[in-house]
Amino acid sequence: MCYDLPDMRLYLVLHHRRDPDQPWSNDWIDDDRIRAITTTARVGNFCEQEKQQGRAVFVHRCAYGGTAAVISCAAEVDRVDKIGDGALVTFVNPAQMTAAPPGFPPQGTRMYTA
Repeated sequence: MCYDLPDMRLYLVLHHRRDPDQPWSNDWIDDDRIRAITTTARVGNFCEQEKQQGRAVFVHRCAYGGTAAVISCAAEVDRVDKIGDGALVTFVNPAQMTAAPPGFPPQGTRMYTA
């Protein structure tokens, strides 16, 4: 997929906050809305691009404990701060959603566009 197409949206793939297998540290407001994530520098750069374009990012929350994968919220990127080799991304105005994901990325995927 080509990320530069104007109609493509950024989807961040995150584990459900109750999933004990958390490869990254994330700060959730509740089961659906995200406040902040730690991630790779690459994902942080994509989030920064979305912020510069004034576009929200979407959270693809993985299936867990009998709940299906879902687009759980859309949020605006507030800040992207470098931390070591990665990034801390903070969000504002997370709007709860319950949309079906536009795709199902392979295990280990951190983000995708659709």
